[in-house]
Amino acid sequence: ALSNDRSASASAAVQGLAKKHPTLVRNTAMSESGNAVTSVSDTLGRRIQLSKSGTVSFRSTDGTNIGVTPKVDGLSTVPKLQGSVFVYEGARGVSTTVAIGKEGTQMFCVFLNKYSPDTCKFKFNLPKSYKLVVNKDGSASVINKENKGVLKISAPFAYDKKGARVNTA
Repeated sequence: ALSNDRSASASAAVQGLAKKHPTLVRNTAMSESGNAVTSVSDTLGRRIQLSKSGTVSFRSTDGTNIGVTPKVDGLSTVPKLQGSVFVYEGARGVSTTVAIGKEGTQMFCVFLNKYSPDTCKFKFNLPKSYKLVVNKDGSASVINKENKGVLKISAPFAYDKKGARVNTA
């Protein structure tokens, strides 16, 4: 079993980033519903849920569902609430945090030590006719069969433990 130290450390890292850069980190809106740990409607009318199995689902107003799950070696699949974010505890010094609110969802990979992997990946469950496209600015979009963007993913960013911006290229 993993200790709560990693979970608390990952949460503390994200909360520390929020203190230094308040516009970067949002708090999770809590509203338990059925099999979801939290479930909210965002400003675009999508239903965003974090399931007890660890998948973040975006259900659009037309009923289309897109799922996103953090994929890191040794990462627990059951997120735990720590402070204002959910934490997926990981092995080898990496954890992932998720904040879900009316403004959208944020996922942070927290690399806790020098032995941590240097990448963090996410698995996307998309409808068959949808695709994930990486844009020139590093952001990504989920495109439907009509080539219309249905989900925007911001470009990755990174900060060190002192709060200084780090290159993600």
